[in-house]
Order: sequence, then structure tokens, then C-alpha cells
Amino acid sequence: MKIIQLLFIIFWSAQITAQYSFSGEVIDNTKNPISFANVILLHTTTKTIYKGSITDDNGKFFFNNIEANTYELRVNFIGYKEVSKIIKIEHNKKLTPITLVEDLETLDEIQINAKKPTIKRKVDRLVFNVENTILSTGNAWGILRKTPGVLERNGNLTIRNSSNIIILINDKRVYLSSNDLKDLLEGTSAQDITAIEVITNPPAKYEAEGNAVLNIKMKKNAISGYKGKIGASYRKARFSSGNINTSHYFKNNNVNLYASYSHSKGRGNRLEEEVISFDQKNTGEKYHSFLDRNSWYSTHNLRLNSEFYINKRSSVTLSSQLYYSPKWKGRNTTESNILNNTNNSIQSSFSTFNQSEKLTKNLGLDITYEWLLSDKEKLNISGHFTDYKRTGNQEVKTDFFDIDKNFTNNTTFETLTGQTTRIYNSQLDYEYKNNDKTKLETGIKHATINSESDLKHYNLSNNQFVIDNSKSNMFSYTENNISGYVSYETAFNKINFKAGLRGEHTSLTGNSVTLNQITNNHYFKLFPTLYLQYTPNETHQLSTTYGKRITRPNYSSLNPFKFYYSGYSFYQGNPKLQPAITHNLELQYSLHKKYNFDIYYSYVSDYITEINFQNNNTNTLRYSFVNIPKNINYGINFNTNVSISDRWSFYTQHSLYYNEDQFTAIENNNQLVKNSIWGYYGYVATNYQFLKDKSLTAELSFYKVTNGIQGSLTIEGSEDLSFGLTKELFNKKAKLSVQLSDILKSQVVKVSTNYLNQNNYFIDNMETQYVRVGFTYNFGNQSLKKKKKGNKIDEKNRL
Repeated sequence: MKIIQLLFIIFWSAQITAQYSFSGEVIDNTKNPISFANVILLHTTTKTIYKGSITDDNGKFFFNNIEANTYELRVNFIGYKEVSKIIKIEHNKKLTPITLVEDLETLDEIQINAKKPTIKRKVDRLVFNVENTILSTGNAWGILRKTPGVLERNGNLTIRNSSNIIILINDKRVYLSSNDLKDLLEGTSAQDITAIEVITNPPAKYEAEGNAVLNIKMKKNAISGYKGKIGASYRKARFSSGNINTSHYFKNNNVNLYASYSHSKGRGNRLEEEVISFDQKNTGEKYHSFLDRNSWYSTHNLRLNSEFYINKRSSVTLSSQLYYSPKWKGRNTTESNILNNTNNSIQSSFSTFNQSEKLTKNLGLDITYEWLLSDKEKLNISGHFTDYKRTGNQEVKTDFFDIDKNFTNNTTFETLTGQTTRIYNSQLDYEYKNNDKTKLETGIKHATINSESDLKHYNLSNNQFVIDNSKSNMFSYTENNISGYVSYETAFNKINFKAGLRGEHTSLTGNSVTLNQITNNHYFKLFPTLYLQYTPNETHQLSTTYGKRITRPNYSSLNPFKFYYSGYSFYQGNPKLQPAITHNLELQYSLHKKYNFDIYYSYVSDYITEINFQNNNTNTLRYSFVNIPKNINYGINFNTNVSISDRWSFYTQHSLYYNEDQFTAIENNNQLVKNSIWGYYGYVATNYQFLKDKSLTAELSFYKVTNGIQGSLTIEGSEDLSFGLTKELFNKKAKLSVQLSDILKSQVVKVSTNYLNQNNYFIDNMETQYVRVGFTYNFGNQSLKKKKKGNKIDEKNRL
């Protein structure tokens, strides 16, 4: 009740401070709304600007807190004649629609090169604008790697030392495994992206899952007509890979269509060195292995989006995304020596050859109905369906040799795997926006996940594969989640305030058919969020945020059965996994909207992480996800983007942090072990535009990260020096880019475990050093055209 009273007081205080307000709509001569038009209110005597705004996606604008007076209202947009009118404000009013008429004579020889700010901090997120930067010549994965606050470690994206990140595309979640998601993003052209939203404390409207959210904002066609793009890239590392992509936009008064397709094909390589000391007292054996991992892949990525305008107040959006990888195959060779721990002499050896293949298909379908109930109210009804299928097989053959390299025996086994997952979501959202600063949101959601996985293990005996039922397994998983939320946002006296509360009830069942083992879990959790931002003037901005999050176990990680990588290493699921709860607290400060500082603290109970366990009696290595008692992170971040001149810009971010994991050593009488570290991450990038028309851009970037931890693991630090060139061609219709990554070859990383009687490490040498060449060409109605001479304005730079 006290919270409701507080919200009531805040709401009405905002209304009392308001004086008068008025709203309007900007349309063209076909009554189509004009988005992003400039709307300026001027004093009639001095002609100075009193207030300014831009129209939203529906061509609407709103002003509040207007003093009673007479003003001049000016409305303009590129390619249209400016409209100016005198209005008298003495009460709240709604203007009749303002019609802009095309100006066919003012477009001659106009070239706009305006550049959006690179970073903008909102009350609940950080927005990284990439549309007009050199990053737009790469792919979506490359952009995420360079987004403020995001760090790639050992092939995984992390935010504040956590890899539990939810990826959204236009506010819709992408349900893919980490490897498949990386493939999809590497096949998504960066030129179709406008911005990346980094949401470290997601509002109540978002699912409570995940420590952070990365929302990829894709372009929409703001111009009536058709336009398109084709592109291709070639990457040379140890082996070669390539990508072709195309995207198309069409818009008229009734529909806005988008379609994109990309195809990637190539070969990848990963070299590793692994050492396992099965007895630290130097009386046992040590396994020293060299792994050569090779993979061949071919992926297809198709995205379709159709927005239909039923009338001025309602629209239906249909979207789909298909990820298809039909021809992935792996060929891995491992050469291992078994050494005496005392003198490192070779006792015996074995050689393992692993060949595997898999097919992956992921289809996502979304439908959204948006209904503007009034100028202040909006209702959204949406549904989602995901159909994920993966089939695979592997054959593992191991030859054993004695101390003199004489063949002694061999073993061969084969596994066949299949997984089918279906996800159903339905959601209802209501929004009440009293003015441009006060908003109330509420909604409910229901989600269902059904997953079936099958593992069949065969041993080779007498030249025939015979099923081993003790190593075969069927596992089914069902999860139901019902949630509801309420969120309130307002602004008054230079303060932006936002608060929300989300409640989620989760019911899950895991069934290991083979073991006849059923796991049930039911729980209800509340997730509050709070945001407070104070902007005393244009120079300073201070913010604080708090959020509570949940990390649910991956359904495949609950499967208690074993999946063998080799004769001595295997993965085993953990049906006893519990959800992890995270509390995030941040304090942020911005100077001149350019220099951004933030201090953060994160506490996670029942933290979920993967740990390896070596059994020194059986000489085996087991990988499994476990709950560890707690994980603590805190640190300070800084980033800035500075324009040194109209040609030269500079961006840097730095982070100093502390990370601590406390986990239970299951192999050592459940002793409590603490793994902690202080770390640093720094990134510097600068780009310069050459030539008179600024059509040649060069970028040089460097990052360094010190050692980090993950559960029992210590991850060695690394650094990267990269260089890129981009040349605009054919009157800026095309772009040619060249990128050199990891020039110093300094991303070979050592990952080690060393506590009590656990002692192992591997050195990971991925394909981080490469040369990438890319080309894109734009065609169609890329800009507004003058009818006589056909000169163009770059519409996407209108802001």
C-alpha cells in the first residue's frame, strides 16, 4: 500500500507541475505518417527555440509543460517544404494533422553527412548507435564484440564477467544455443543494424531470465518505395570461409516489408594442448594431449518481417526467422602421451580420431497486433513459436600403444543424438502514456517449453556396432512459466524515475526415461526494478539502478546421463540444479553526455557454472554444471567517444573489477574453495576519414584483458590489435572493407584448474588472426529523389 501511495504522489506531482500541453500529427499528401520530422516551438518575438521534438513512428508529437503564450510552430523534414504556423496556448489542445508537401526544387546537390552520437545513456539502458560507423561494414557478432561493456572471452560474450546474456532482435528473444547463435549473428549483416541496446538491469517488462540483455535494433524502411542491398565477404584464417547476404525493404501506405537472407560456408580450425595431472603427489600419471579440431559448416539464415497497417490506430506484424545448418561436420585428432608424474617419462600413448556430423534447424514465428486505443493508450497482443531440431552422430576410435610405440589394442564407439524443442509464448501488454514523460505499463505472459532428447551409444564388437544400454538415454523436459508485471515511469524537476515489479511462477518436470528418474520443481519469485536519473543541467547526469534477476538451468544440463567425448572424458548433466538469483546495483555518472562512469555490484546465490572434476583413481575427467554457493562481482567502468575533428574520432572504455566464486569441492569431502581475482579490461579505437569527400575511413583498435575466473577455472588474459579500412564507392552506393584481426597473434589463452588434488589445464588456440574482405552494394530507393536531376539525399542520415 505504501508503494502504491508513493507512486500516486509521484504521478500527481508530475501533473501539478505541468501547465498546458498539446499534440499533433505530421502526414504527407497521401495521409501517410512522416516519422522523425523536426517539430520546433519558437518565441514569436525573439525567434529563439522554446522547445523541440521529433515525430514518432506514427508521425505523432507531443509537448507538455507549456506556458500560456503565443508561439510559432515550425515543422520540417528532408525533401518537404517547411510548414510554419502561429498557435496560441491557453489550454490543452490537439492540433489538426499537419500536411507536408514534397519540395522538388530544394534537393539539388544536397548531401547530408550528419552522424549520430555513438553512445546514449537512457534511464534504463545504454544505446550504442552503429548505423554510421565503420562497424556497419562487418557482421552482428563483430558489433557485439565491440559494444561498450561487452567482452568476448574464449569465444563467449560476457557482460561484467557473466556469459548469461539474453539476445533479442527488435525486442524478440532468439532461442538458440550459444554456438548456433554465434553462427547466426556472424551471418547477419551489420548494415541492417541501427543500434545495440545494453540493458544490464532489464525493466519489469522483460523476462527475468539472464543477468543482462543485448537488444539488436534492426532497420526499418522510413521511405516509401523499394530498396535493397547485396553483400559478400571472404575471410582467410588458417582456412577460408565466406558469406553472401542480401536484404530488401518495401513500404507504402498499407504495408512495410523486410526480408533478408545470408549464406555462410567455410572451414574452421582450433588447436589445443591439454595436460591433466591425475595425482599431484607425483606418484600417479599425467595425460599430455595435442588436439587438432577441424570443422566444416554451411548455414542459411532467413528473416522476414511484414507490418500491415489496418487503419491509423491498428497494425499487425508477422515475422519469421529460419536458421538452417544442414552440413556441419567435425574431424578431430588427439595425440596423447601418458607420462610418469615423477620424471615425465612416457609410459604409453594413445591416438583418438573423432568424426561427427550434425544438422540443426531453428524456426521462429512471431505475430503482434498493436491497437492504439486512444492518443494515450496502446494495447499489444503477441504470440511466439519456436521449433528447434538437431540430429547428430559421432564415431570415436582410439588406438593404444605401449612404451615402445607398439600397437596394443583399440576401442571404437558411436553415438547418435537427437533433440527436439518447441517453445510457445503468448503475451498481452497495455501502455498508458499520459504525456511524453509519464508512462504506465502492465502485462501478462504465458510460456511453455517442451524438449525431447535421445542418446544412443554403440560399442564396436566383432566388426559390428552393438547398443550399450548403460550409456544410452532418453530425456524429456517440460516447463511452464506464467508471469505478470507493472512498470511506472515519470519525469519531474530534472528527475527521471522508473520502477517496476515482475512476478513469475515456474513449474518444470525433467524425466530421464532410461533411469526412471523424474525431477519436479515449482517456485514463485518476485523481481523488483528501480531506476532514478538526475540531470541538473547539460553538463552532469547521475543515475542509480537496482534489479533482481534469475538464471534457470538449461534443460539439457538437467539430463543426468553421460555423453562421452573420449575414453577418459565425458559430460554429465545435473538434475539437482536450482535456479540462481542475482541482485544488481549500479551507480552511473555522465559528464557532458560524453564521459560515462559507472560503479556496479552484483551478488549471485546458487550461481550456475560448468566445472570439470578429475577422478584420480579412475583417471577420468567429468564436465558438469553445478550450483556454487555464491558469486560476487564489483567494479568501475569508464567509456567515452570524442570527436577530435570533423574527420577524426576516438573511443575508449576501461574496466577495473573484482570477481569471486565460492564453490564446493565434491571430490574432496565437499570442502569450500574460494577462487577470486582482480582484473582489468581496456579497449581503445580511433578512426580517421581520408580524401576530400571523406569516402575512405581507417580504424585502429586495441584491447587488453587480464586474467579472469569462472568457477574453478582461471582464464589467462589476452590482447588484440586490429586494423580496418572502408572505402565508399559509386556515389556512396557501395562499400569495400578490409579488416585485419589479431595482428600480433596474442589471443592464445590458457585455461587452468588448480586446487586441492585438481590439476589440469588446456591452451586454446582459436582462429582469431584473420583477414576479412567485404563488399556491399545498395540499390533501389535509398534516398529521396529530385525528379529533374535525380540527385539524392542519404535518408538514413536525416538525424
